[in-house]
Formats: sequence, structure tokens, C-alpha cells
Amino acid sequence: MAQTVPLIRTAALVPWVRWLRENGRPVTQRLEAAGLAFLDLEEPNSPAPLLLLLDFIRQQADTEGMDIGCRVVTETSVVELANLGLVALTAETLYDAFTRVSRHMPRHCSHEVLTVEEHADWVTVCEFWHFDFDATTLHLIEQYVAALLHSICRLARTPGPCGITYSLVPHPEAGLAHLRPWLGDRLEAASAPRLSLQVPRAVAQARLPAFELSDSDKISLTTDWARLRERGILADSLEVTIMSMLPEARITADLLAKCAGMTTRTLQRRLEDEDTSVSDLIDRTRRRIALERLEAGDSNLSELAAALGYTNPSAFTRAVRRWTGQSPRTFRMTGQHAASSRPRQGTAAESATDSLG
Repeated sequence: MAQTVPLIRTAALVPWVRWLRENGRPVTQRLEAAGLAFLDLEEPNSPAPLLLLLDFIRQQADTEGMDIGCRVVTETSVVELANLGLVALTAETLYDAFTRVSRHMPRHCSHEVLTVEEHADWVTVCEFWHFDFDATTLHLIEQYVAALLHSICRLARTPGPCGITYSLVPHPEAGLAHLRPWLGDRLEAASAPRLSLQVPRAVAQARLPAFELSDSDKISLTTDWARLRERGILADSLEVTIMSMLPEARITADLLAKCAGMTTRTLQRRLEDEDTSVSDLIDRTRRRIALERLEAGDSNLSELAAALGYTNPSAFTRAVRRWTGQSPRTFRMTGQHAASSRPRQGTAAESATDSLG
């Protein structure tokens, strides 16, 4: 059981949704079936509950076939991964791409780890999880990640055949044969619950095509790119989860427990140990967002109330009065005045992001 809610960037879902649309599948219905209808696919760097996304992937495999994790990946899929894809594509060599992705993985997923090790003739890339998945789920995850890494490898300007060996967890019933058309014959069953690539050193040193960042790409890489692997406090990760669900989802203890991979009672007990509760976290999350946006001068109170999941503006007004002792309009005016009188400090993007190098 994880100590915090496993989170991943919404971008991980984008190739799947694109494939469904291209093949005439009912996208909205399938997202709803997995409890993911609240996600904003126009915001690929926003966090999403990993376990709900994996429910979605398992459902697609049941419907579309067990090799669906490879089929959804195309030559554009790395770009679809938003910031993590940009990190890889702006590398000079394949080895550089692997190491960059490894370094930035805590910003993409809270419980996924990518390691890169150099040997005399090989570079070994391993991907594993700080979460116990069943063999079928792990097979589906690993084939998807392998297909994404394979698409990066295919970009490399190699002097000859790549000669990369892939090792991953086989499907409990079908093994690995169904993946050979996608990943090739150098495919082995893993002896441990992890994916690994053995890349010849000459291939790892091959150059990648130049990728020019657009202005929007540059902005994307310096905003909304905070670490998802934080202090290990359940309440913190639940606040991020709640923020991602507002205003679309009906947020309940049962839903949050499912996102955390634990029973509702265990979730409640863990939160009691942290001196909080689900209702407190929902209120705290709404409060933080509301006061930040009011202080920033958000002009449409009805839209702000709706964005926070309030059924009507009067309920939002009562909440702001409870938090601040003032109406939203009064707080907005006083908050703007207070903000303008404070010394300017660096933004989160300016202070918290890593360089690409």
C-alpha cells in the first residue's frame, strides 16, 4: 500500500484518448467508466490519480486487446507526453534523453522510477514502481512504457540495427508473443517486476534530430512542473487529487480511497492520524484556490464558485465569509491592495523548476 496517493500527469492519458478518437471509440463513455471524466485533457501537465488511469488502461485492454499499450503509441506520442516528452526530445543523444527523463520522472509521476546505468558495452535503462501491481496490470504498464521508449530509440540516428533488448513482465496467460510485432524479437521475460532495456553503447551515443522549442513549449517547461513525489504525507497528495477533480467530480471518501489504493476506513484512520479529514481537505483546498484567485483579482465570482464545485454563488459567498470574515468582493479589494503593497518575490516557476541541462 502506498503512503500517499499515486499521481501522474494527465499527459500519460493523451495517446490513449487520441487513439480512441481516431478509431471511432466512445471516448467520453470510456473515461466515465474509469471515473476519469473530470480530467481536462487540454491541461496535460495537471496531476491525475494514477490508479484511476490504470483502471482505464485495463478496461481498454479488455475491450481492444492485450497489446493495446503498444498500439496507442505512434511517432507523435512522445510529444503528447507534454513536459516529459519535451525533456526527452530536446536531448542531443539517446543517452542524454534517458538521463533527462530519469531526472525529471519525479515531476511526471509520484511512484514511477527510471534509472540509467552505464556499462562497458551497454547502457541499461530500468523502470519500476513503488507500488505493488498485479501481473496483468504491470504487463500493461510496462508494454506502454516500453513502446514509448522504443519510439524515442527509433529517432536516434544509429549506424546500423539498434540491437536493443527489452525485458518486461509477461502477461500471465499470453506471455510476450503478442508484443513481438511492436518491440521486435529481442524481447525477454523479466525475472523481476521491472522493465529494462539493454542498449548498445554505440546506439545510446547516437544523436537525436534537433527539436526546436516553440515559445509555448518554453513556457510549459517552466510552469506547472512541480515535483509530484513530495513529503510522503497523505493529506498533501489528497489535496492535489482534490484540486484535479474540482469542479467535475463528486468528491467522496470512497472515491479518494480508491485513488489512494486503500479502504475508506483506512483512509479515514490515516487522516485522523494526520489530524484532518476528507471534508477538511476539500474545504482547505477550496479555500486556498479561492483566496489566491480573489487576491489576484478574479472578476467573475459566479465562474469562480462554479470552478470550486459550489452549486450556487451564495454558498461560495458564505464559505468566503467563514474563511475571512468578509464577502468575496470585499476580500478581493483588500487582498489586491495587500498584494500590491508586498515586495515582489520569485514565482514558483522561477524558483522551483530545474534547468533542462
